[in-house]
Amino acid sequence: MTEIVKNDITRIINTPLSWDKLRNKTVLITGATGFIGSFLIHSLLQKGEKDSLNIRVLALVRNEEKGKAAFKEYYEKGLIDFIVQDVCQPIVSDKKADYIIHCASNAAPKEYSMYPVETMKTNFYGTMNLLDYAKAVNAEGFLYVSTIEVYGTTHGLDKISENREPQRAYYIPYDSLEKALAGKKEDSKFYRLLNGNWNFKYCESEVPEKIEEWD
Repeated sequence: MTEIVKNDITRIINTPLSWDKLRNKTVLITGATGFIGSFLIHSLLQKGEKDSLNIRVLALVRNEEKGKAAFKEYYEKGLIDFIVQDVCQPIVSDKKADYIIHCASNAAPKEYSMYPVETMKTNFYGTMNLLDYAKAVNAEGFLYVSTIEVYGTTHGLDKISENREPQRAYYIPYDSLEKALAGKKEDSKFYRLLNGNWNFKYCESEVPEKIEEWD
């Protein structure tokens, strides 16, 4: 771990937040060996040790050996355990998480440009599987780590307000998406309906009265 990373983690764990809400809690983190996921794990577990909060982490990884190597110190202390699987598959575990943080996705522009369908499946199917798991274990909270793209064009801005209206956000038109999916009509329709169905299933909002089908 570099000095820059160590200094960042020290600053994070000394930030006055509602840390006590995590006392004796288990946090499931996907994308655990990625940049954001690993930062969260180091921060949570170091904060837990520093202030005796007894925070534990469930790390969802595809490669268990890589996960154990990345978090060897925490694993040997019994602070972290692993769920080894692809997040695009239903979550299979007898372990219960109190909070879930979904960080698994292609983050590099080159990667999600080359593999748009795989990236969307991770975002959509992965989130759906985690929401199903959250519902099954009666989790207290769920955080989906999104992308700066939701803010639209941000060039020239030092800081971004949560109240700022998006400026020409990047998106994939439906006709381009259909072509990208190359005939996978059922998947295309699924992507289009997903947000409305999630709101209905998990947020108890109304499903749109009319849904336009693909031609």
